[in-house]
Amino acid sequence: MKDENIEWFKEKGCKQTRGAAPKGGMVLWDSRLIHANVRPVEGRKNPDRWRFVVLSCMGPAIWASKKDIESKRDLYNSVAMTTHWPCQGVNMMKSQIPSFCRSDVTMPTEQCETAKSKTAKELCGVILYNFKDEKSNGPNWTPEWGEELNVPNDKMANSKFQMNRTYMAVLVLSLVVVFIAYQF
Repeated sequence: MKDENIEWFKEKGCKQTRGAAPKGGMVLWDSRLIHANVRPVEGRKNPDRWRFVVLSCMGPAIWASKKDIESKRDLYNSVAMTTHWPCQGVNMMKSQIPSFCRSDVTMPTEQCETAKSKTAKELCGVILYNFKDEKSNGPNWTPEWGEELNVPNDKMANSKFQMNRTYMAVLVLSLVVVFIAYQF
């Protein structure tokens, strides 16, 4: 965000804060909340500690196909990351290490204990949810995507699809982002 945008929010009473997560912690929020990553504070108490953060977008698990679930399991087991769309047409990120990182940066080769919990495995698609337990399963429709562009098919004449597409825009704006922070 630009400085003038930050000032606008401050004028409206918003406060800028830094959130800390303990070793193996998770921070969950609605992504409509303005958020950003920050570099470590110079002169901090424990400068020898580093962190590893995974951003994870969530969508309704019921939208995932068997193939998507298999992909999610394979990616989890190989400690790999997916692209932003979490539940359909699951793809692995091309590079695990961002191009701006130093060349001596390495990635974890196994999941931390927090990521091995039942809840984390359900969130990652490793353990399937029980969709027949009478709890909410998300929307009762599934978005349709074009194969070649990975975007919704052009079915705007279909009013139901128009409504679903509008809902999808709202859903994408409100995806929950999970930070799994590893600190040593």
